[in-house]
Amino acid sequence: MRIFIVHAHPEPNSFNGALTSAAEQALVAAGHEVVISDLYAMRFNPVSDRRNFTTVVDAHYYRQQAEEANAAVHDGFAPDIQAEMDKLFWCDALILQFPLRWFGLPAILKGWVDRVFASGGRSYGGGKWYDRGVFAGKRAMCSVTIGGHRRSIPTED
Repeated sequence: MRIFIVHAHPEPNSFNGALTSAAEQALVAAGHEVVISDLYAMRFNPVSDRRNFTTVVDAHYYRQQAEEANAAVHDGFAPDIQAEMDKLFWCDALILQFPLRWFGLPAILKGWVDRVFASGGRSYGGGKWYDRGVFAGKRAMCSVTIGGHRRSIPTED
């Protein structure tokens, strides 16, 4: 099985880092192929804008979905986005490894989702959802951590 792990934590020695490393080791030992995108190490840009594309539909007014649809037809995604899309289409299973931040994805991972899961028929849109979608038969999971302050444990005197 081909596994794609998207790691979204800035500290390599964090619990998230340990989980990503342990997952990679266990999966490789079990005979799976593993590719990891460490978004912070890659300095992945989470901002979704015209830089997502090498093609332009309307230079005067930016409409994300129109630009995505055009880029899907004309192979017009920026190289960093295309590289992540290639990994996504390559894998049989996707693992998102991240800490919960304010009840949601960290900004860098949200930006990755916004930029990589482009509409216009390549990833979704045009009736390509769920069991009719381009990812039908693939699996995905979220490995989520939550943090908090370390509690001091009372000791008896």
